[in-house]
Amino acid sequence: MPRRIAPLSQRQVDVLRWVAEGCPDGVWRDFSYKHTAYAIAGRGLILVQRRRDAWRASVTKHGRSYLEQGSYARSLPP
Repeated sequence: MPRRIAPLSQRQVDVLRWVAEGCPDGVWRDFSYKHTAYAIAGRGLILVQRRRDAWRASVTKHGRSYLEQGSYARSLPP
């Protein structure tokens, strides 16, 4: 698991929360959230799946912990 020191930006937290809520429609006006989602995925907080015309994201246990604590959990196993 990559080293994670810097906290998420407010936009990253917003996208993480949006993914945790099931990616409801009508929240984002464009597709820029996808770039943010890939950055969050790189930190191990969400999983992003792309297949043909479908895009899906889900929160990992590390992502849920981040939302609950507001920071990275040091005690979660990978």
